[in-house]
Amino acid sequence: MQIKLQTLKLKNFKGIKQFTFQPEGADAEIRGENGTGKSTVADALNWLLFDKNQAGEKAFSVKTLDSGNEAVHGLDHEVEATLTLDGQPLQLGKLMREKWTKKRGANAEAEFQGHETLYTVDGIPKKKSEYDGAVAAIAPEESFRLLTSTTYFNAIKWQDRRRILLEVTGEVSDAEVIAAHEGLEGVEAVLDGHPLDDRMKQLKARRPKINNALGEIQPRIDEAMRGKPEETELCPPKGKSYEALRKELQETQNRRAAMLAGDTTATSEEILRHREAMAALNRQHDEALRAWRAGEAAQEEKARKATQEVEDNEHKVEREVSLIEDYTNNLEALREKWAERNATEWAETECPTCGQAIPEEQAEKAQKHYNEKRAEELKAIEAEAKKQNATLQESIKRKEAAEGRIDELIAAEDAHVTLAPEPEAPDHSEREKAIATLTAGSTSAAPNTKAIDEEIERLETQTAAFERFSAVLKQSADIDKRVEELKAEKKELGIQLDAIDQNIALLEEFLRCKVAMLTGTVNERFAPLSFRLFQEQVNGGLAETCETLIPSRSGAMVPWSDANTGARVRAGLQIISRLSAHYGTTAPIFVDNAESVTGSIDNGESQTIKLIATEEQKELKVTLHEQPLALAV
Repeated sequence: MQIKLQTLKLKNFKGIKQFTFQPEGADAEIRGENGTGKSTVADALNWLLFDKNQAGEKAFSVKTLDSGNEAVHGLDHEVEATLTLDGQPLQLGKLMREKWTKKRGANAEAEFQGHETLYTVDGIPKKKSEYDGAVAAIAPEESFRLLTSTTYFNAIKWQDRRRILLEVTGEVSDAEVIAAHEGLEGVEAVLDGHPLDDRMKQLKARRPKINNALGEIQPRIDEAMRGKPEETELCPPKGKSYEALRKELQETQNRRAAMLAGDTTATSEEILRHREAMAALNRQHDEALRAWRAGEAAQEEKARKATQEVEDNEHKVEREVSLIEDYTNNLEALREKWAERNATEWAETECPTCGQAIPEEQAEKAQKHYNEKRAEELKAIEAEAKKQNATLQESIKRKEAAEGRIDELIAAEDAHVTLAPEPEAPDHSEREKAIATLTAGSTSAAPNTKAIDEEIERLETQTAAFERFSAVLKQSADIDKRVEELKAEKKELGIQLDAIDQNIALLEEFLRCKVAMLTGTVNERFAPLSFRLFQEQVNGGLAETCETLIPSRSGAMVPWSDANTGARVRAGLQIISRLSAHYGTTAPIFVDNAESVTGSIDNGESQTIKLIATEEQKELKVTLHEQPLALAV
């Protein structure tokens, strides 16, 4: 469609009292010094069509101001334009005025009640909805503004710029990127049906959690190793074996008892019987004491293992809680995504380019295709949600199992049965009195047992050393086992972390390749301009963006924000030219700051209206093919 501006009439619009612009579809120039109203002419056409100024701002005043910068009341603010659409004329008019109401009473003053706006299409009064429909039939607002302003494209959000570029050039599919580059074969498996952004976010969210869990293991290993006995404690006592020492101790104790028996008289035999009975009781006490100490040590070791197991399961619960939160958030996002997609309905009844109604047969076919595509997308979302839910349930089971084990260990600790008190030494007082009585009645001298007592003490000391060595050896073995478990867990987490890093690196490389292909396609279509679609970050990653790059005389590509006004104007016209070809529509282009451009301006097939600032022209002057047409009043 070819849109031409034939006439544009302004009345009491901003600073212009009355102005008629009649380019009759031809290129024109509007000259004047700053403040004479050049940009106001462009604002007038945009307000007429979209209730906005040329910059796209809705909150601006069309009222005429007095010398005190106050609005002049009681004026009609009016804009009227005649356009041709492929040669067919269309007249649009809009008038805004104040509403004043005077209450009853001779001296009552009129009160301001707001504004009202009147609309006409081809001179016929219309409702706002009817008027908006007529404007929408010309072209969608975004398309029209893109095709009529050299700055609009670079003034909108970068996300919208990027969307428009990809609409013009088309997306590059993942399969095309993978097929065009070696080493990307594993990308589809890593994505696993997820969008690239979602998968990257998942991997980067999991990485610090696994890394933190990995960082906690070495301190736990160090803590366990600090409880391990010294090497010197793990050396067995030198000399005879434990069994040989126990046998020698028993024989020595028997020998001492025989010495105390002394002679073979009846008194000595009685004394011997008492001492043997006392020795037997002592042996029983020693065995009971050793058993009690072993039980006490075993109970302490069991409690230590239970405490350690509780801590391990608490770490598992923390990890699973974090994963459950991630999976739950993913499910919620999928639900919202499903609801949002399910709520969308087919609404394309008119061609977005020409505005004409789509034939019924084509509309039904397009709607059927739309519904099938939406059903496929909903099914894919449901499949992903099912997969996420299965993973969530597995994580919940692992969490509940760990919590159940903690409860079992705590219950077992609460039900701990206290061991019997330490066995008391046998009471030999009665037998010792009997021996004393028998000894007092005997004429034989008491034997000297000092040497054999020292031998028994030595043997008991060596036996106790073996028993301590056995307990230390068991403690060391338990700690070694625990350290090996932690090392195995550390290795597994390290493997998971390496896999995540490799997957992130693969996806980033895939993204770089896709960026290169996408950027090449866009830049080829918009040459000599180019666009930066991704920004390299400090950490090596890529962030989406969309920045226009303009070639300079030196060959360097200058960002739009750094380019001079003339370069921006030329770049804006080049963008409009490519978009016009894509949309199949041309529209009148208002070129503001046209005085900054040297040489001719290539406007393609579009009607061009240059707004030129010049100190020599105190009032607006319009020229058409270098001929003056009108002056502002």
